[in-house]
Amino acid sequence: MKKIKITTPNKNSSKWQVSWGKGGIRKRNNPTIIFNAIERKLLRLQLKENIEIVVKYDKDIAEDFINESLPSCNAKYLLYSLLCFLEDYLPNDFIRRKLKNYQAGVEII
Repeated sequence: MKKIKITTPNKNSSKWQVSWGKGGIRKRNNPTIIFNAIERKLLRLQLKENIEIVVKYDKDIAEDFINESLPSCNAKYLLYSLLCFLEDYLPNDFIRRKLKNYQAGVEII
């Protein structure tokens, strides 16, 4: 199972960090750029292996606060959960626009 790990900015690093599986860490300034990059990659791939999204928040705000999605091959579910995890950091109009695309693709269990 692969993991997409996202770390929010903190005192030591003012940039967002993203790592995909065993790949290197990429740093970006804006969470919108991160979401768009993950969206392009997930929609481009035909997911055969389960992927999990992990978001680690600033340790200064909450010690070891982490959100994790359930492992899934459904790209729409993964993007929907990522939108929910990053809702405090993304612009509201961006969230509304993306929710129209991904909320319908999520099955509630």
